[in-house]
Amino acid sequence: MVRLVQCLCGPNRHAILALAYQEGQVEDAVGILHRQVEELIASRGINPWCGICHARQEGWQYEDGPTKFPSIAEARPSLEAIQRANLRARDTLGQTGRN
Repeated sequence: MVRLVQCLCGPNRHAILALAYQEGQVEDAVGILHRQVEELIASRGINPWCGICHARQEGWQYEDGPTKFPSIAEARPSLEAIQRANLRARDTLGQTGRN
């Protein structure tokens, strides 16, 4: 089963960053994603606030849950389509890099 761990802005549950992984093949996926978020903020790759509602990083939440997909190969087309849509939304909102 494929699982998805997400960093959500908190109050409105806007996705900041997500990581899909095959169940049983990754230990501490929440910790991995949390470290990636921290590194991106430190390197100025993302803002320390939600680009949609401006919720500060201190209120962000991490959630790990199952998807409907049995394998990463089966999940890939859907995940890539969501990624493309999210990148378009980011560009539309002007959230490429720090404001």
